[in-house]
Amino acid sequence: MRARITALYACFLLSGVAALIYEIVWQRMLTLVFGVSAWSIAAILTAYMAGLALGAWIFGRWADRIRNAARAYALVELAIALTSLAVSLFGIDPLMRVYVHLASSLEHGFYLTHLIRFALALAVFIVPCTLIGATMPFMGRLITRWCGSLGIGFGRFYAVNTCGAVVGAGLAGFALIRFIGMHAAIYVGMGANLLAGVMALVAAGATAHWTTPAPAPAEPDAEEPHPAHPMRPLLILAAIAGLTGLGYEVSWSRLLAVYTLNSVYVFTMLLTVFLAALAIGSGLAAYLLRRRPGSAAGAAAGVQIALAMTAPLVLAATRWAKELGYEYLRDSALAVFRLEYEVVFVVVFVPAVLLGMTLPLLAALLPGGAQAPGRSVAALYAWNSMGCIVGAAVTGVVLIPLAGLRATLMIFALINFAAGCYIATRWPRSPHVAPQGAPDHTSPILAVVNFIRYLLSRHLIPTTAVLLVGLALLTPVGAHFIRPPGNQGDAILYYAEGNNSIVHISGFEMDGRLHRTLYVDSQSVAGDTEQLITDQKMLAHLPLLLHPDPQLALTVGFGTGGTSYSMLLHDVVTHCVEIERDVPAGARYFLAQNHGVVGLEAGLDPGRRDFRLILDDARSWLELAPKPYDVIVDDLTSLQYRGNGNLYTRECFQLIKDRLTPDGIGCAWVPITGIDAEPLRMVVRTFQTVFPHTSVWYFNNTVNDFIVLVGTPDRLSIDLDDWARRMADPYLARDLQEVGLDDPFRLAACLLLDEHEARCFSGDGRIHTDDQPLLDYLTHAGVYHESLAGNLRLMLACQRQQGGDVPVALGGVTPIDVAAEWDLWRRATQYVLEGHALHREGQDEAAMNAYNRAFEMIPDDATLARLAGRQPH
Repeated sequence: MRARITALYACFLLSGVAALIYEIVWQRMLTLVFGVSAWSIAAILTAYMAGLALGAWIFGRWADRIRNAARAYALVELAIALTSLAVSLFGIDPLMRVYVHLASSLEHGFYLTHLIRFALALAVFIVPCTLIGATMPFMGRLITRWCGSLGIGFGRFYAVNTCGAVVGAGLAGFALIRFIGMHAAIYVGMGANLLAGVMALVAAGATAHWTTPAPAPAEPDAEEPHPAHPMRPLLILAAIAGLTGLGYEVSWSRLLAVYTLNSVYVFTMLLTVFLAALAIGSGLAAYLLRRRPGSAAGAAAGVQIALAMTAPLVLAATRWAKELGYEYLRDSALAVFRLEYEVVFVVVFVPAVLLGMTLPLLAALLPGGAQAPGRSVAALYAWNSMGCIVGAAVTGVVLIPLAGLRATLMIFALINFAAGCYIATRWPRSPHVAPQGAPDHTSPILAVVNFIRYLLSRHLIPTTAVLLVGLALLTPVGAHFIRPPGNQGDAILYYAEGNNSIVHISGFEMDGRLHRTLYVDSQSVAGDTEQLITDQKMLAHLPLLLHPDPQLALTVGFGTGGTSYSMLLHDVVTHCVEIERDVPAGARYFLAQNHGVVGLEAGLDPGRRDFRLILDDARSWLELAPKPYDVIVDDLTSLQYRGNGNLYTRECFQLIKDRLTPDGIGCAWVPITGIDAEPLRMVVRTFQTVFPHTSVWYFNNTVNDFIVLVGTPDRLSIDLDDWARRMADPYLARDLQEVGLDDPFRLAACLLLDEHEARCFSGDGRIHTDDQPLLDYLTHAGVYHESLAGNLRLMLACQRQQGGDVPVALGGVTPIDVAAEWDLWRRATQYVLEGHALHREGQDEAAMNAYNRAFEMIPDDATLARLAGRQPH
């Protein structure tokens, strides 16, 4: 008998492994269709949890009536394997086509779009998630009939199943997707389900063992101590536990996005710590109920009140997290990984343990739970899942934007506190409980529980309420959840907690001037320093100048609005897609860059026909865009930031190409610092698989931390005569002059690698794909790694080796003169780039020598004169 029980526990473990592999992989697959906005993720999570609730509710009615529960459970596990495989292989692509058709053809608004996403996600998830939810009532019946108590049985199987979920989350998030890809990860989950099903079938061999409760001499008599308890309030409390649990998880993820590097690893860290703590809490509840069968009500009340106290403590912990110095760990990816895990542990572990104790304690209070365990577990789990649906749906998209993170966490704390008070006053003390204040020397856990019960029995709830208020004051109203930049004296000019991220603008003094920088989750994305202005302007000017006659252009990411403004100077209709509404809402602080392009007086309505701001995920919009673009610019800030890697996969680049006109140009911003050579080669290599005619540009007017990849329909050809004519426009000339790139030859000299040189640099190797997003992992801890000098020199070596031969033309000048001038600029630029590399390495004297050699070759150039510290001749 015990061998079969052990086998069933192994099945529950494998079931948890598979469920989390599916959840992580499916969520990532669907974000590639719907995008990574808070609304899209909420729709996906809501659909997933709805399937779990439906499965528990439907199969809970049958679980207690089926003669051989183990065999039924085995068949469910086998069905999960088959349906999950079918969904993963044959459900996602048709879903994308249906979504694009519906969203493109229907007259819909913002909310209808997300309703469509939820409905389609539910259609995909409904069958496998219903079956996953169906496993819970069968687990409850099989274990409860053996141990004799619903509370103990629920605690045990839930702990084991959640331990499996920890393993599944760790495998999928840390290893499987990286090393074998998402579709292969589904096969691993399928194998876990199949193995669980086969083991359950073997354990079900003797039907009698599962139709009649077996004796359990090692377990105490644990009949429900309060048979008269109504069921509905307990189910509502289970829903509240789900609501606050998902609400806390979403809020924690928003805080961790600021106080970690927010890479793909951090999401997995959050899941593994959260699930491990749930398993520990569930096991602790089962242990407590075994030792003190009548302690469920008091323990449940104490757990809810203690959970309320953790919310303000988590907020207070952000003061400590602000001081973390990831930049000092730049040489050790393992050290960064460990520090991030420590931050996640501090924020998540204790409250998640308390969350894990909640459901088993409520299960112990259900009337008649031991007699109908399958139905009781199904009801408890279904209501809990419905609470999770509400938590997932409202926290990120409603509560945080409207009330803020602090208020959101305190709202959940008050809900937990009210639930604890309700339990303490609704369910009287059990006769099994020791007298008030009586010491319990058997376990420190029981001693703590008894102490909490003692406080409650003494009517000290007002005291705990005062304590909650006092803890809340540790984090004052209006607190900013940001990680300070390098300049500790920065003034916060703008702060907003949006749907997807925390946005703030800081002001600081540098070189006698007041500068401003825009941060998203405390990562710099735009500003008014020379480097950032160059970034914004040239991402517009370069591809539009390379296109012979652009009419419609798209830029991904609003930033300060500078790129959109510079695009409009070319008399093209400009679209800008931005995922976070609060980024363009701060545009008034960068009027010198955007010149009021978004129409500030009208909020986010630009009030002009040639500019359109689209609040959506970039990939989602590229799927839905009604017209092809002449130029598309993929402008991001960091490859390691979670979700950004989706815009650098082969499939995304192909989507960009498919949305271009036949002579259209694709353009991608790529960092060259904070990224090692091999990941950088991988980005270029991936871009080349879609755009064979790829050139690499580096704007050498200052030490810039990025390159720009340009994909043209044919081999690159620079028409300097056309450039000179178009750059003569006074507005365009003034905009280019701000960054010292208003001369056609000087701008052309920013070509770092032509098509052949770029292939020399990228070489052969693996590429970054939707199925196997390697860059998400390879760039995790590189954001503070200074790699500009090394990467520049590697690209320069390819330039010298290949000896670029880009065709240039200038009307009225002989080709020989053009070739000589072009060769002069190419050689001078090599000295400039070497100077930039030396400057970044701290060798300022050697850098100045390199700049001077370039200036001596072209002494009339103002930018070279400035770099060399001299006056142009």
